[in-house]
Amino acid sequence: NSNGIKVTPMPKTPSADHPLPSCVNNQGLFSTHFLADRLPAPEWAQEALAVFDKLKAKYESGSDLAESWNEAQTENEFIRPALEMLGWHFIPQVPLTKGGKHNVPDYALFGDAATKTKATRHQKQPEKFFPLALAIADAKYWGRALDAESPGDVRDEASNANPGFQIINYLVSSDVAWGILTNGRVWRLYAQRVRSRTTTFYEVNLEEALQAGNAEAFRYFALFFHRAAFQPDPATGQCFLDRVLAESADYAVQVQDELKELVFERIVPLLVQ
Repeated sequence: NSNGIKVTPMPKTPSADHPLPSCVNNQGLFSTHFLADRLPAPEWAQEALAVFDKLKAKYESGSDLAESWNEAQTENEFIRPALEMLGWHFIPQVPLTKGGKHNVPDYALFGDAATKTKATRHQKQPEKFFPLALAIADAKYWGRALDAESPGDVRDEASNANPGFQIINYLVSSDVAWGILTNGRVWRLYAQRVRSRTTTFYEVNLEEALQAGNAEAFRYFALFFHRAAFQPDPATGQCFLDRVLAESADYAVQVQDELKELVFERIVPLLVQ
């Protein structure tokens, strides 16, 4: 079924020095070598990868103007169409007040139209609205830096805010498991459950993957940002991202243990000679 996460290994990216495509920037959210060596191919992989041609055509239709877009234009011209192509149903700008703090995430993302309709009825009740969302998304103008304030930036109404801090604030306030931050060019994935939330993320330069016409690189975008990646499996309650996060952590521990064993077997005997 479309929620299934039965997996088979995908081919390893052929470079030991750079195990992932150059458009991928994994900042500790997953194990890089797990992504390169063991990344699962879910049952819905072909559905996600099929977005490539449409998304590339959408990008090319506006790429010459993208650098001049403000935030609203970036959302209208590229981010919202991209979210729709990725299978998302969304509701924009629902306020969230918690602990005296007032936040307005750009998008609450839902897995289907029925859930979106249900959530629409609870827009003034955040405690009922946000538990229905699979993810929170925040959008910035095309190419805007995602790790810094931008004082005096006429294209950013929240120029004194750090986008990375903003998305984490939204995640914590809403208690939603996953967050997406994007400036159209670059897409980031954040997780609620990790320790160092602001510095731990998974990032793909979508523009680079689309310009290169590289389907192999594009799968590292599609498999992590398509709606199906966030949809829980009814049998386990886990989504694809949950599984990759857990198996990635297990793999990192396994590799660490193997390295320790290798050191003990080969290096220690040399030291005691």
